[in-house]
Amino acid sequence: MYSKETLKKIADVLKLDASVFETNLKSEKEETLEVPVLLTEEEKNNFGTNRFNEGKRAATEILVKDLKAKHALEFEGKSVDTLIEKLAEKAIADAKIEPSEKVKKFENENKELKIKLQDALSKEQTLTKEFQDRMFHVEIRNQVLTQIPQNTVIPAEDLVELFMNRHRVAKEDSGTIIYKGDTKLVDKVLNPIPLKDAVLQFAEGYIKRNGMGGGDSGGGAVGKFKSLSEFEAYCLKNNIDRLGKEGQDLLKKNKEANFDYDK
Repeated sequence: MYSKETLKKIADVLKLDASVFETNLKSEKEETLEVPVLLTEEEKNNFGTNRFNEGKRAATEILVKDLKAKHALEFEGKSVDTLIEKLAEKAIADAKIEPSEKVKKFENENKELKIKLQDALSKEQTLTKEFQDRMFHVEIRNQVLTQIPQNTVIPAEDLVELFMNRHRVAKEDSGTIIYKGDTKLVDKVLNPIPLKDAVLQFAEGYIKRNGMGGGDSGGGAVGKFKSLSEFEAYCLKNNIDRLGKEGQDLLKKNKEANFDYDK
């Protein structure tokens, strides 16, 4: 049992009323926990911008430092402009060539430097995008987990895996969109359905009930599966490889059941 101080800290992080949180936690009834958004859209955008600018600055400093060492240059600062200026001075002093040739050589070196700098910035943009995608994926998984009902025939973590495998959650201009295959999930007026509704609809097939239609303690009797969802729940609960021999044998025994492969 958590202490009151610990419960208060958890409630503060989740921006909840501590007394209500404690009461719901001790309640024997099923309670719903609305998890607040930890980062606003503006905060996320600011984080991405700051992360990109920091990476750009770091990449520039590394580039300048490496080229200073390579060409034995001595000067204060970490500016690319200063580096180019010093490289040009050294190139002209060392080259012993005509002014026009010196200019051409400088222009070529300047072009190479710009290409290297652009490559470093492109890599940083890619890393930033990958990080933001991972953050979004983690956030979605956490939201799905909080919406899974408690009375399911298989563990909530396994249901999260099933949901994420069967759905694609994307962040688009119109908001968070859920796809099943290539089909966008919408309501009767063609508005995208909320993630919470999509999770609850999906989890409905895994709610514990008496007899079939969601599974009892056996997760569905062998030879009586009514849908692919029920078959997968049985395999997960009994540690059966769906693609292995035992799993395929189960499918053969259920040919007469007319599986609904969309469930």
